[in-house]
Amino acid sequence: MLNILVAEDNRAERLFLADVLKDAGFAVKDVASGAEAIQAFQDATFDLVLLDVMMGEDSGKDVASEMRALQKDSFIPVVFITGLSVPADIAACLKVGDDLVQKPIQKEILLAKIDAIQRVKKLYSKIKYQRDEIDVHRNAILREQDFAKKIYDRIARSGILDSPYIRHYVSPQAFFNGDVILAANHPLGGLLFFVGDFTGHGLPAALGALPLSDIFYSMTAKGYNVPQILRAMNQKLRDVLPSEIFCAAILLYIDTKERYLQAWNGGLPPGRIRHINASDDTLIKSKHMPLGILEDLKFDADPEYIEINEGDHIFLFSDGVYEAFGNNEQELEHAHRMVDEVFEKYLKGDAIFEGIIRAISELKGPVQNDDVTLVDIKVAPFGGDDDEQLDFLKETKDKIDWHLSLFLGPNSLRFF
Repeated sequence: MLNILVAEDNRAERLFLADVLKDAGFAVKDVASGAEAIQAFQDATFDLVLLDVMMGEDSGKDVASEMRALQKDSFIPVVFITGLSVPADIAACLKVGDDLVQKPIQKEILLAKIDAIQRVKKLYSKIKYQRDEIDVHRNAILREQDFAKKIYDRIARSGILDSPYIRHYVSPQAFFNGDVILAANHPLGGLLFFVGDFTGHGLPAALGALPLSDIFYSMTAKGYNVPQILRAMNQKLRDVLPSEIFCAAILLYIDTKERYLQAWNGGLPPGRIRHINASDDTLIKSKHMPLGILEDLKFDADPEYIEINEGDHIFLFSDGVYEAFGNNEQELEHAHRMVDEVFEKYLKGDAIFEGIIRAISELKGPVQNDDVTLVDIKVAPFGGDDDEQLDFLKETKDKIDWHLSLFLGPNSLRFF
């Protein structure tokens, strides 16, 4: 049953409205002033309000506005009862009300308007229910995404990235990041560092980080070398990812004891080494296909060897560093010039890292075009009991678990 509030200062018209509505099967509460209408509106729940435009000193439009403020998330239609005929006055009523009924009131028109408003209310209730359902599902998805992202971030940017010799800047284009940064100490004493950039953005691109991370850390802990790790990564991505998704990547093995770097670049922008004792930077250019494209027989996993020294800085980029400035040809050329200018302007590696981040922040557009990853690795001393990096490695290096088993069957034992 529809519960209707009637506010009309004319007693005869108020009683007429109440009788018509009660005869039609509606529950009715009638009041004679704007103040009574507001009080009744606060004290009970109504489905519809019939409101006289002028009730003595009370303005029906002011009363309607106050009722609107009290409704919050509900929809309680307000229908004005008026003898006004000037179009401007009628328009002013409809700005704060939902409909109006002209005096003298005609029963058939009044009931027809109430029936039409009921249909609108049912539609509103249906939309509100669907909205609330969407909100419930959306909140559940967001909770799941947040949980998944926490796990993903621990996988995609894990290892020894908190080393004082490693700095990284990551800015995802979507909720999930298609860029991967992995770092681990090698049992032989060096540092393995991986930067990957999957095609696409968001969750589809991020899923590839899971098998890569597992291979990287498990094989590093067992002492595998760069070509072996790359081949395993390449084959795994070919096995689990669709053909349109692959991973441009750089894998480095930094041997600070022997002062050399093994570098493999497959599809990423050139890495740059800022040497502390040389005037020119060394570029780590892409010479290979990205991971996940070629079959093993055609895949080249051989790294190049580069001499390094204590204090050198190794900079690695995803292509999002350049695409942060734009993604058409002219904007990309400008981006490359900007990065080159930063390297020319600053001599020290620390300043270069900050300069590139500052340039990205100042010049990137309102919409980020790609995931952005920038890494700065400082080549640190290795050796000596007081060495800072050695202390850090001792604290963070995972213990390597060894398992040795020997089985001697009856056929073997009979010879002893």
